[in-house]
Amino acid sequence: MCWWSVNPRKKKGAKNDDIDAAEISDLLRVDRLKSVFHVDDVLMHLRVLISGYADITQELVRAKNRYKALYRQVAIPTNHKRFYESEEMLLQLDTPYRYYVACTLHEQINLLEEQRRGYVERFEANVSKYKPIKQLTSIPGIGPVRANQIVGVMVTPYRFPTKYNLFSYAMLTKHKRESDGKIYGKKRALGRSILKKVFKSAALSVLGSDNLMRKKYDAMRSAGADDRKARNAVAKKIAATTLGVWKSGKGVGGDGFS
Repeated sequence: MCWWSVNPRKKKGAKNDDIDAAEISDLLRVDRLKSVFHVDDVLMHLRVLISGYADITQELVRAKNRYKALYRQVAIPTNHKRFYESEEMLLQLDTPYRYYVACTLHEQINLLEEQRRGYVERFEANVSKYKPIKQLTSIPGIGPVRANQIVGVMVTPYRFPTKYNLFSYAMLTKHKRESDGKIYGKKRALGRSILKKVFKSAALSVLGSDNLMRKKYDAMRSAGADDRKARNAVAKKIAATTLGVWKSGKGVGGDGFS
């Protein structure tokens, strides 16, 4: 079951129920209310898991940055292969206080890594549990984590009549700002930054191997396109493939982009 609610425009100044009601009435009168998607679907519950995973990974990155900074402050190299796992690195610190702080951060990192693996295990279990997630993992660059994130945020592919609607929602494109026939810049549409991150990181993964997307990227670079534009084109292709696969109900084979 799906339903839509209104999303009144943001307005500066004091607000209360009476002002909001009057504003919504005025917008409804001129047919300018924007609808907001809601759905009563089990896939919607994935958002809780996705949000928790995002929090864990963010805290893990912060803890690692603080931990590494302690070593950089005393010019200790941090390019060790198992830098975060090695307890021997702690013995190189020069003061008891620095050593204590490093120990606490090291414990935090280990705990957060363990919790992160727990999230990944649940994402992997969902591959066999939910058909859309399994279908999306057949797309190059889309693994269990990214497939869960896509399905949890999009919920259904039929929200997007065309791939261009998805590009806008995933913040992969910008719209021209035009007035009196003149273009005065571009503005990115409001959307979900998590989808932008998923598709762009998937593009980087795909470009690491020999496939049609890598050839497309190389062709664009040879034609004069900069790296950012070429990578964005690959991200859009992955997004378009995602929408097509989900709507068709079939996975892809080979490199997934033929």
